[in-house]
Amino acid sequence: AFIRKTIDESIKRFSIGENRVVIHGYQGGGAMAYLTGFKHRDLVRGIVAVDAGVPLRIGTPEIDPINRLAILTAASEGSKLYSRINGNVEQLREIGFPVTVLELGSEPRPLADADRIEIARWIDALDRI
Repeated sequence: AFIRKTIDESIKRFSIGENRVVIHGYQGGGAMAYLTGFKHRDLVRGIVAVDAGVPLRIGTPEIDPINRLAILTAASEGSKLYSRINGNVEQLREIGFPVTVLELGSEPRPLADADRIEIARWIDALDRI
């Protein structure tokens, strides 16, 4: 509820296109991004999860053609969650979610400027998906 209120307040205070509302998180925050994004499909249009898998308690999310949701996941091959994240990508794509994968190399690392630029481009294209 707190995250939803924060998003609502941010939309009121800043000029944010309703088709570009994205929730982002790293590791545990990425899991929270999945939870929030799937719960608030009427508001969130994109999820960016870095080094995070879809929480098991979500179950299998359903496609909602009216409230589109795109996903960008980023992880390195050395991540403890790498195989789970890849499994999530396959599962989400099978369901019909547009999933973009940003490979972060062989060893875990924070996002670099080039990664943030790619994510910004992805967000910019959300209203075209």
